[in-house]
Amino acid sequence: MPNPFSDYTNIEIVAERSEELIFRVFDLVGNEIHRETISVTQGINNHEFDGGRLANGIYMYTIEKDGALVSEKMIINR
Repeated sequence: MPNPFSDYTNIEIVAERSEELIFRVFDLVGNEIHRETISVTQGINNHEFDGGRLANGIYMYTIEKDGALVSEKMIINR
């Protein structure tokens, strides 16, 4: 949140245990435009994403662990 956002947004991740996850961002045609490994702790975590270098538009992000994915839409609007 917020969504839409201009440069930065916080993505809330609820983790059952401390672990590393893969965070990826895609454009709407499926091109991966960002990838990073993030460390989370048990409970509620906030991951700040800097979208300042991306153009206005709709993007999808995924959070992956052991092949399981969660995907959500994010909108950049300046």
